[in-house]
Amino acid sequence: MSAPPASAARGSPAAPPPEIATTGRELPLRLLFGSDAHSYATAKVEALRANVEAAALSAPATDFPAA
Repeated sequence: MSAPPASAARGSPAAPPPEIATTGRELPLRLLFGSDAHSYATAKVEALRANVEAAALSAPATDFPAA
């Protein structure tokens, strides 16, 4: 991998962090670049978890009858 251009600023897509290219392991499905992206994703997961837990009581009422 070549070095990023001297004009590449921190957070620039032209300059991916070297850790990504050199880990030698499989990367996660979703890469979160930056603490703001991590904070947003964490809040989204928590909101989704709350929604799933809220539906836990009503979900069985929509099951098909046992055969």
